[in-house]
Amino acid sequence: MTILSPPHFPKKIIRHVRRLAPVLAAAILFVPVFPASVTRPPLPARRVAGPFSISPLPPADPFPVPRGMHSMVNFWIRIFTEFSTHEVILHDEYYLGLIYGVVDLSKSGAFPWKAVSQEKNRIISLLEEAGRGWDAPETLSPGARQLRRRLRDLDEDRRFPPRKAAERVHAQLGQRESIRKAVQWSGQYLPLIHAVLDGMRMPRDIAVLPLVESAFNPFASSPDGAAGLWQLMPAAARQRGLSIGTLVDERRDPLLATGAAARHLLHNHSVLGSWPLAVTAYNTGLQRTVTAVKTVGSRDLGELIREFDHHRFDYASRNFYAEFLAARIIFARRERFFPDLVPDPAPVATYFRLPRPTAYKDLARYAGLRIRDVRHLNPALLPESYAPDQFLPAGYPLRIQRLWKDRLGNALDVLAGEKKWVVKKSGYFHRIKPGETLSCIARRYQVSVADLLEINGLTDAARIRAGLRIEIPESGAVGGGGRTRAAHDAPPPLPEG
Repeated sequence: MTILSPPHFPKKIIRHVRRLAPVLAAAILFVPVFPASVTRPPLPARRVAGPFSISPLPPADPFPVPRGMHSMVNFWIRIFTEFSTHEVILHDEYYLGLIYGVVDLSKSGAFPWKAVSQEKNRIISLLEEAGRGWDAPETLSPGARQLRRRLRDLDEDRRFPPRKAAERVHAQLGQRESIRKAVQWSGQYLPLIHAVLDGMRMPRDIAVLPLVESAFNPFASSPDGAAGLWQLMPAAARQRGLSIGTLVDERRDPLLATGAAARHLLHNHSVLGSWPLAVTAYNTGLQRTVTAVKTVGSRDLGELIREFDHHRFDYASRNFYAEFLAARIIFARRERFFPDLVPDPAPVATYFRLPRPTAYKDLARYAGLRIRDVRHLNPALLPESYAPDQFLPAGYPLRIQRLWKDRLGNALDVLAGEKKWVVKKSGYFHRIKPGETLSCIARRYQVSVADLLEINGLTDAARIRAGLRIEIPESGAVGGGGRTRAAHDAPPPLPEG
């Protein structure tokens, strides 16, 4: 290879270029410069930084503590874990951390609540005195002066005249023993509730809401008509697909009631856009919560509690979410609040669909089922269903211990050979939903369409409408002998909302 040298290039540069000419030519022609016998030394390994590993951000808490509600949550934690059921706490209705005194009912004589009333009146008198002498503290009695000092020590945005405080003295009973028992009972129901919430992709912490509503007692009922673990009102329960009859109240069934309550909460969340408001609306009512949001112009629950003044947005409504947060913390730190408590285990149970209407007295006689055991596993059965002349409806999913399954099936076979079955009214009702037909309803309850028509006084199966409430017969056929057992291990499907 000949390299021509321009006359103006220095001779030294030209010599270097000529010396490197073979190397350049080999590189261009991809011919190795080193002999085959010579091994090229490997390049030293370099540490190359790999791609950056960005740890995912923790998911946002669906149940935050709104601004200004920390003292409310702390108050309810104390009510649930510190104060006994024989202690009454006198405090301000709005600023719960302002506790005026505690009355011990066990030391108050024959009329304990009279002592509470007297102490409440004494505190109100001191608050009124502090209000009259607010600008002249030297004229106040020691008790009024102490209350005035406590009111002045409040933050600026929480300071208020004592005359308003006198109108808001509230008596709250401690709940330590009740909450302890509820946490113990919760072990029987939490696995079932978690399974329903997981299936609906809802936050698992909602499972602690029955602690606030019913103390995990499926037999609980309120003077307003609410019932069950989730304290569902009759209208809301029927709207979510539950039936309420004279023998069966599905609001007390843990599985069905959990599904209905979950759908109710999901609907609240879809309308309000946040879980704090959805939980509040579960107690207050959806329409009232929407009104509060529109009136205040904010979706911040803490601001709603401070600004929305309505007689229906009362003490229970304002504190419901704070109680839920307190219950959530108690379950998360159960070992701290109740260190020696062991929750009850979930029962090993299965479902058995009764093939025909069956009286409890026959279950007790032929299968040896005790009323205490049946009632514990089937809280939806009302006391009237255990009467000798009453029959559990055909197709009812009776929840039993797995050990009882074969014994119950054999007992029903024996019973089928001894008795004739007649069509009777059961007191078990069903509200027809859009798109449902009598054939679908008959298949669901394992009865005949003819019996549905006869018992409800209908003449044409096609002339039914959504919203119509029909009674389910206890049997659609006359039975005889033979093996007619129909047992199903799977629980009944949740009613569609």
